[in-house]
Amino acid sequence: MCSKVCSLHLLLLLGIVCLASAQTEICTAGHHNIQPLIKEGYWVINLADVYCSQLGFPSLCKLYLAFCQEITPNIDPGCDSTDTDEGPSSLCVSNGTEGINIGAYDPSENPFQISINTTDLIGFWNNGSSTDKCLVPNTFQTTIAFECDPYASWENSGVGAGEATSYLKDFFVNFENPCEVYITLGYSKVCEPAECKAENRHNTKTLSRPDYWEVSNIPEDSCREFFESSQCTMYISFCKPISGVGHCEGLVNTSVCITNGTTSYSLGVYNYLVNPFVSFTNDTILAAYSNGTHNPRCPSTYTSDVGSIVTLKCELGATWSQSGSTGDASDHFEGLLVNPEDACLVFVEFSYSGACSAQGHSSSNDNDNVGWPGLIIMLLLAVVVALYLIIGSIYNVTKGKSGCPEVLPQYDFWKAFFMSAIEGVYFTADLVTCGLCTRKVGPAPSSEYEKL
Repeated sequence: MCSKVCSLHLLLLLGIVCLASAQTEICTAGHHNIQPLIKEGYWVINLADVYCSQLGFPSLCKLYLAFCQEITPNIDPGCDSTDTDEGPSSLCVSNGTEGINIGAYDPSENPFQISINTTDLIGFWNNGSSTDKCLVPNTFQTTIAFECDPYASWENSGVGAGEATSYLKDFFVNFENPCEVYITLGYSKVCEPAECKAENRHNTKTLSRPDYWEVSNIPEDSCREFFESSQCTMYISFCKPISGVGHCEGLVNTSVCITNGTTSYSLGVYNYLVNPFVSFTNDTILAAYSNGTHNPRCPSTYTSDVGSIVTLKCELGATWSQSGSTGDASDHFEGLLVNPEDACLVFVEFSYSGACSAQGHSSSNDNDNVGWPGLIIMLLLAVVVALYLIIGSIYNVTKGKSGCPEVLPQYDFWKAFFMSAIEGVYFTADLVTCGLCTRKVGPAPSSEYEKL
């Protein structure tokens, strides 16, 4: 009896594992990155009156949405489907009392199926509940189109609600068919990122490789510009948002983060559409970031203007190296200064060998600018010529030749070759000038040129 029960338990466990695995494989979107969207949890969007009225709500309402999973049943009384026959929901609009399921959750269906063969990211949900205008149950359909928004990262710190109101672009119920809803959301992962690089004579590839660079030796005075404590750490990434730093995870899309381990500030975010490398000289690279979170000395009215200027100065010995997916730039950190006239702007300075112009310097990080193929060919050619001269001279010595230059290999041939080349130059000159060139500087009368 026990063996049968154990077998049943094992089969049930395998079925659950297979179902979970199948769901993970089902929820795909072609070449699009949807990992931030399908994190465990749900998202909430506060809808304006004009959007709520389209679904029959007289006042403010909220949109709850979950991608490839069910909305938590008890998040809102209007969206609690546990006591109804409508089944689980992935999209629900509620005013706190009454709710409308505008997209059912089906573990066997991929909501991003429309996007697989298109360049745009589009999601599709159906089998929603009926409304006052859409009277037929299970015919409600919702289409979500994602458009480029470089600041819409959809970063959720963990299980629970993620705030996505700022990502909403449009909400529209089809007047001709009230059973159809169209939603437009911003999403940074569908943007075509700007090329993140400096001019050809500089090297920025090393900077952009790791997930982030850590700076731990910030002076106490600089730390006190942000925190009461004198200890702080900076994290910086050049061509992507910082990832994998717990203290900075809540700072959406940030590329420059400073933290004391408890409180963190963003000194600039990464804009997918803008190359952060904005200025170059022979010995300097400048990177600019904006839209950070304000520090205590920056007026709250200037929150959106908080930014940083990162200066990379040429120093041939400042070779940045990473360990695994991260790097430590503490040895190359030169200073951090809060603008005394505008505390919303921060200047950060590093030394970096890749900032040395390849036109005037040779940097260990500038391997991409060195003409290695041409150099190798020249070295091989030099070796071949040297071997030809040495071996040929030794051969001539064994034949009894001892004087120079006759001992050189094929001396007669090379002498005649170069003399013929010289005679050809004089012949061409006489031909062009109709014989006006003087013979005083030309070949001897007995030369091949005179015979011609």
